[in-house]
Amino acid sequence: MRATRFARTGPDRYLAHGVLQLRGVSRPQELAFRLAIDGDKARANGSATLDRTAFGVGQGDFAATDQIPGKVSVTFALTALQAG
Repeated sequence: MRATRFARTGPDRYLAHGVLQLRGVSRPQELAFRLAIDGDKARANGSATLDRTAFGVGQGDFAATDQIPGKVSVTFALTALQAG
């Protein structure tokens, strides 16, 4: 995902607006996340719901949404350290 804009939605809460690219397909996507910064360490975690079929995820027998939903949740957690 390439974020182009961020909006603060509450204390330590943000919404990233951008474009997600999967399997060569690009779609607008929002990603809600929490951000905590402590000294030289930043921690972010968040989630988004996306329609896997819009990106061509699940081909052939796996394209149907009766056993694997079309809308899936994606979560992430990362830690970044300031260089220096």
